[in-house]
Amino acid sequence: MYSDVIRMLDRWENDSLPKVELETDEVVFGSVRYMVENRRSVWISNTSQVIAHWRFTPKPEESALCKSWLRIEPTFGMLIPGERAEIVIRALVNNQTAMELNAGKDSLEDILVLHLEHGPDYFINASGEYARSCFGATLEELVCVTDPIRNVPIAFSPDGNRRFRAPTSGASLSELWRLVDAIYQRGLQERNMFLTQGNPIEVERVRESLDTGTEFEPCSVYSLADALWSFLNSLADPVIPPSLFPTMEIDAQSIQPWSRRFLELLPPVNYNVFVYMISFFRELLLHTEVNRLNSTKIAVVCCNCMVKTDSEDSDERELQGKHSLQLVINHFLTTAMI
Repeated sequence: MYSDVIRMLDRWENDSLPKVELETDEVVFGSVRYMVENRRSVWISNTSQVIAHWRFTPKPEESALCKSWLRIEPTFGMLIPGERAEIVIRALVNNQTAMELNAGKDSLEDILVLHLEHGPDYFINASGEYARSCFGATLEELVCVTDPIRNVPIAFSPDGNRRFRAPTSGASLSELWRLVDAIYQRGLQERNMFLTQGNPIEVERVRESLDTGTEFEPCSVYSLADALWSFLNSLADPVIPPSLFPTMEIDAQSIQPWSRRFLELLPPVNYNVFVYMISFFRELLLHTEVNRLNSTKIAVVCCNCMVKTDSEDSDERELQGKHSLQLVINHFLTTAMI
């Protein structure tokens, strides 16, 4: 009788414990492109006789549930016996993630921990393959590569650092040239260029063409301008380094010598990109009566895409430096200094 009671209690205890079943413990996203969301579903079922409370928890010694390129919805839930629910896991490579991937500091691999209250932990492996993009890359790398970046693997030296060959004489960014040339051919007279948002689907196609080296599909010139702005803004090292922000208030007397010094301190690759873009924007200003642009508007556009600041944490001094930099860019646009 004692043995029968023990077996009955064990069976009762087992039946009173929550149990769930995952449809799969592996999520494979395949090829993940820059700013293109991939979605996968994992179904969870309550196979026990009691209510099951579940939630995702961080891995030991970590505070986040998952890496920044992953999103989980929902992160917790409750299932009655026999109920089934969908967990959506999304993968999105944004600019910060792209920089880390291009630098070899991260990979599209993670382990998600699903904890069952009064039950065991379940582990879900999430992985993907990053489709390399010129967005989020460095100027140094883009100048050195000759093939479409989608075909260029990340190269490392034996000490673990990135390895680049020296830029050839007159090296330039082919992605930048392609975008500027396409806009130059048919967009100089379009109104409010760079101030009007492009079509997101067309911008995505433009990015894919840049990464794969294929021809641009027919699209709005505003989408090309949007892609150009995004490309410059996404660079891992901005065209205008933060160290070159004006540290004093710029006025009519100081703007000339300061601008000259600014050009002298720009790194060679940054200098080439800056001069190229200023030359292009000057072409836009030749059609100001039609496109309704002026040097002040263009200076703001330049500053927003060639400079990186954290707008939420910017202090008054940094904002003043950005305003002074806009005056300097305006000076380049309206004079023959370059």
